[in-house]
Amino acid sequence: MPEQMKTTQPLSEAAIIEGVREDVASVSGRDLKDVSLDDDLFDLGILQSITLVALVVNIEKRFNFHLSIGDYNPVNFKSLRSLVQTVRRQAVQRKKSIIP
Repeated sequence: MPEQMKTTQPLSEAAIIEGVREDVASVSGRDLKDVSLDDDLFDLGILQSITLVALVVNIEKRFNFHLSIGDYNPVNFKSLRSLVQTVRRQAVQRKKSIIP
């Protein structure tokens, strides 16, 4: 299970990337050390429909938010970068601080 981020502390870009990478690795059972931020997670077989559900649960728990219906778009899950952008967008909507 992912560790929940502290909501009172600002989220750094590095912390978001690390959390997303850990969650994707956890649900896929894959080592992501050679996966770039822009690699297509579906084309590489890292994410599939069944692992996507577990990933959403993990990310929501780690970053303490629930995805809106509009976020359930495959483009938001295509790469680590798109997942990070989705988390960042949710953090801004919840008015959490983000450190660049």
